[in-house]
Amino acid sequence: MIKALALLLLGSAAWPYGFGAEFVLLDKSKVTAEKLTLAKELPSVFISATTGSETKTYKHSEIDVATLPQDLLDEFEKFRKEQLAKRIVLVDDRWMSRDAVLLKRDAKYGYKKALPKAGDSVIEFVNETKDTVTIGIRSGDKGYEMHIEAGKKKAYQIPDGKVHYLMAQESKDGKSLIVQKTKPEILKNVRLTVTVFDSDKPTDNELGSIPIPAEYQVTSGK
Repeated sequence: MIKALALLLLGSAAWPYGFGAEFVLLDKSKVTAEKLTLAKELPSVFISATTGSETKTYKHSEIDVATLPQDLLDEFEKFRKEQLAKRIVLVDDRWMSRDAVLLKRDAKYGYKKALPKAGDSVIEFVNETKDTVTIGIRSGDKGYEMHIEAGKKKAYQIPDGKVHYLMAQESKDGKSLIVQKTKPEILKNVRLTVTVFDSDKPTDNELGSIPIPAEYQVTSGK
């Protein structure tokens, strides 16, 4: 138990409040504590509130974040911007790839069920571009997302059957994801390697776009 607590607080920031600090939960109840610990990397245990020998933890989704002390708000906002610069956003108490979330939840390109990592075929994606790309694998109403950094490669084992995949990259103005969709093909006990590369030539593949919400847009450095 002591080891688990040490891991939880690693990389966190703690502030003592001698007269007690208050914040409000979304159910309108108040929490008062002598010390608050912010776990930026772990929004599922976002705040630890300690009074005496008792410590309680609260998820990011449980808290009216605006009611936290200003020093914690400033610390978290700085970290959130650092994550966003890496295209990582906070969703459902988890830090997740922004582009994978947008691709998965889009009405046109999304899906209903997770594609199991099992079967007799493997698709390997090799990213030879200078940017991170997000790949969506689709088979019927099932799907899976992966983001691949420049110069890296990833593989995914899938059941045999009809498959197509999507590639999503951020537009130059940072306001949308440009999506490229391949034609479906039938896989049966094969290993398929797909290389993603930069090209100025027009493509015959279907193109579309997904708007990036304003709060998810990265404007600096463009």
